[in-house]
Amino acid sequence: MESEKIVTPEFWKSQWESSRKSSFYARKKIRSESETVKFWDDMAPEYGKMTSERSGDRVQRVIELLERDNILTPDARVLDVGCGPGNYALPVARRCTHVTALDSSSGMCDILEKEAENKNQENIKVICNPWGDIDLEKESLDKRFDLVFASMTPAVWDYDSLNKMIRASDRYCCLITTTGKGFGNSRYDIWRKVFQEENTTHQSGFIFIFNLLFSLGYRPVVQYLNFVWDREDPEEKVVKRLLRSLWLYTEITPDITELVTHYVKERSEGGIFREKADTCLGMMVWDVNIKE
Repeated sequence: MESEKIVTPEFWKSQWESSRKSSFYARKKIRSESETVKFWDDMAPEYGKMTSERSGDRVQRVIELLERDNILTPDARVLDVGCGPGNYALPVARRCTHVTALDSSSGMCDILEKEAENKNQENIKVICNPWGDIDLEKESLDKRFDLVFASMTPAVWDYDSLNKMIRASDRYCCLITTTGKGFGNSRYDIWRKVFQEENTTHQSGFIFIFNLLFSLGYRPVVQYLNFVWDREDPEEKVVKRLLRSLWLYTEITPDITELVTHYVKERSEGGIFREKADTCLGMMVWDVNIKE
């Protein structure tokens, strides 16, 4: 019976995989994995600056929740999967014994290492490697951490990468994803104009991840975090950002550059483009030692 399939892990594994493969991002992407890594390396400095300015309240809220529930404690050893420039790794390291921070982008890892050095945070170890390439047993990471943490990262994209989080943890896992749109309206507008279709993909796969964990016997506690952000940037900076968001999925032709430039100029005032966005994040926390 169909109703019986819904409660099985195999059903949710296949649904997650099917959703990912049919998504806007998977269908349109034209760059290789090595090109994608270089893409993130090149934009690491700007991304680090942008996210540090925008994510302060979000990071603080997440940390408060983890501390409130005694998941992040002074004696905890934490693994941050897809750490980026260290938005979580740096403040978390000030509240625990040790953080191992992992990312596939050398540019992101370089920023984190320099920030840790500047702030004299010696309890952070940075591993520059894709999560999918990590051998937990070989690296002595199997069941090594009190908390395995991943936030807004493509590193956790299927059952194997999710299960690797669980295997690395000796107590808790925390996974944070978007529950709907992950960007401002301008990016969706541009994508619709360029590709002649709506991007309705919920890239994070929140519903599939939650149900997969539940079907495996875990009971993730979910908290929804709502944030509003406002941005105002010079026209040229916005044009560059929107064109860069397209690069993974199409060649940037003169026509596309003209389309994006016209879109931005038409919506700017005094050379400044302003945008406001509402974001809802889903924060899932589960104890790997408790299964029903």
